[in-house]
Amino acid sequence: MSTGEQVTGDRSGELSKRTFELAMGAGKAAADRAATFLGRHSDVIEADVGKRIEASEFDRAFNRTKADRKTGHRNDNSSIAPGVTIYMSKAGFEEAMESAEKLDEGSYFAEYMQTAQPVDDEGVLYTMRLPEGAYSMGWGGCTFYGEATFEDDMPAVREKPFSSPYDAIVRIEGDSGELWQNYNFQPDGSPAHP
Repeated sequence: MSTGEQVTGDRSGELSKRTFELAMGAGKAAADRAATFLGRHSDVIEADVGKRIEASEFDRAFNRTKADRKTGHRNDNSSIAPGVTIYMSKAGFEEAMESAEKLDEGSYFAEYMQTAQPVDDEGVLYTMRLPEGAYSMGWGGCTFYGEATFEDDMPAVREKPFSSPYDAIVRIEGDSGELWQNYNFQPDGSPAHP
């Protein structure tokens, strides 16, 4: 099994489904904008040409959205349901472990850092699982919650918070297809811009 296959684990279907839904939405919106514009000029643009332009705009937006999701340029900035897997770079993991060791016993961060595991034998990427957890990006990093409940895709209760800076996080995958990919890393933890 390659590192890329290990990264997406058994949630790849949910990630693909959410990416597909977002790409379809972007494609439909682009086609609708094109149809509205072309409708204003129907006296000079033939109907079959207009349909080809609409299809082309749909395809362009659909494919761009899929590509943007893979490269971290169209991220979900928060969870929509419980269940999160966090992927950290080796340097981010080591820094986090040093910080966790300095914290008081009972710290949520220290508690969850103890569950982190290397994804592969090289230890380039580490994973931490929060089966009932959630995430929210902002203020220079990410706040994770060890436990969360949701109502209508919105957090109702978030408990056991801890934070991490952006540069320690490679990728976050939510069980409901949420995705946050750091654009400075490939999904396998290697640099995106060598």
